[in-house]
Amino acid sequence: MCVSDNQSGYGSGNTNLSSILTSYFYQYPHAIFITDRDGKIEYTNPVFENISGYKQTELIGKNPGFFQSGAHGREFYEHLWDTILAGKEYEGYFLNRNGFGETISWKERITPLRDEEGNISNFLCRVDVPSDKTAGSVQKNETAGASASTEIGKVRESLFPKLQKEYGLTYQEAKICDLLVAGQTRESLVRELGVHSGTLKNHLKAIYRKTIEKDLEEPGQGRDKLQRLTMFLIRLC
Repeated sequence: MCVSDNQSGYGSGNTNLSSILTSYFYQYPHAIFITDRDGKIEYTNPVFENISGYKQTELIGKNPGFFQSGAHGREFYEHLWDTILAGKEYEGYFLNRNGFGETISWKERITPLRDEEGNISNFLCRVDVPSDKTAGSVQKNETAGASASTEIGKVRESLFPKLQKEYGLTYQEAKICDLLVAGQTRESLVRELGVHSGTLKNHLKAIYRKTIEKDLEEPGQGRDKLQRLTMFLIRLC
């Protein structure tokens, strides 16, 4: 890791502990990367290299904005930074461009890390994607020079009527799905729609029933229904 022993709170006599932690992150089964306070990547593990499509040497020093596909607007990233700089953990879905030329969805949890004085010094980012990487692929760069944001916009325009006509979603339910594809989280959905969290939960239950649970013999199966719904919508696009 690029964080020094003194920065991370380990004295020179405890270099073995620092080495153990580095080894732990290297062998961690989930994709992770660590940035400094400004967002520059300081450390990545092999799992994240595989997901991102880039080698560690290509990622160190880069800002995660390097992965932007153009699918998310300025407000999305402003909310993200406001959250983590306030010392709160952020969790959300991103449509990012990887090194293979694909736009994929990944779920990212960003945790602020503090130094000995209590100031935010780094961010630990854990990334999860579907086991079948191609299931998260939204589009290929088929047309040279095509704008990713334009392509995503076209996809979202076609998604809205399809959800209403083919799956019987209400306008509000279809709008929630549209916002999920745009990378909104539960928290931002409540704020964007101006509804109570309980109301959003009821909307999501109705959406699950009409989409991902429609053909299941036993509705309610699955570990993370919101993630499954998001991936369903992306495949539907």
